[in-house]
Amino acid sequence: MTRSDIAIADRLVRRRARMLVFFAMYFMASQGIYFGKMAKWDEWGRLRTIDAVQISAWFAMALALLVLLFTGGGWFRSRSVRSLMNDEGTRDNRRKALAIAFANTMAMGFTIYFLSLFKPVSAREAVYMMMTVGIGSALLAFGMAERRALRDG
Repeated sequence: MTRSDIAIADRLVRRRARMLVFFAMYFMASQGIYFGKMAKWDEWGRLRTIDAVQISAWFAMALALLVLLFTGGGWFRSRSVRSLMNDEGTRDNRRKALAIAFANTMAMGFTIYFLSLFKPVSAREAVYMMMTVGIGSALLAFGMAERRALRDG
């Protein structure tokens, strides 16, 4: 490890903490807007093109955010920079964020179950809501914990 690796890792960790919070807010806000107009099927049982694009974009974004959450980013950096970025404090923050995400996802599952007593909820809608809450809350919790750790020194 060189001094420049430490400087690069420090800069990337600070950027990651800011971006995780931004991505969490953006992901959850954009999904809230999209959920109001879930995908429609045409008269022949096919998905409209615009809806297929929206579903594909949501899927790609959710997958990219999960990969960022589980790996911590820095994919195009050296092994030493990645190991500096993912120290034991970061791994602990990630573990806590995933626990929070699990609890929030289960709470959303209970909420969907309760709502389904009054209004039918499709499996696609339920999965969409649960994944949005789970991914968004994990990113937000991880980003806030990383920001707090950086501020505390």
